[in-house]
Amino acid sequence: PEMGDWPALPDVRDAKAWRQAQDLLLAAHARVLHALAGCPESRLAERVGGEVDLALGAGMTHRAMVRGLAQHH
Repeated sequence: PEMGDWPALPDVRDAKAWRQAQDLLLAAHARVLHALAGCPESRLAERVGGEVDLALGAGMTHRAMVRGLAQHH
């Protein structure tokens, strides 16, 4: 992702910063749902990347990636 795996912490950690973090999460969630809505079911069995590198998510199926997202939501 452009922002990396984790967004940088804000300089000021207050209620406004917390709300912005929540908004970023909701926007990311909406993008995932939009992408999944346009994904044919047959693609879920395809592997991500080439060589297996579980830390990067490479080598696992799209289905496993979606399950992982759901488990961490």
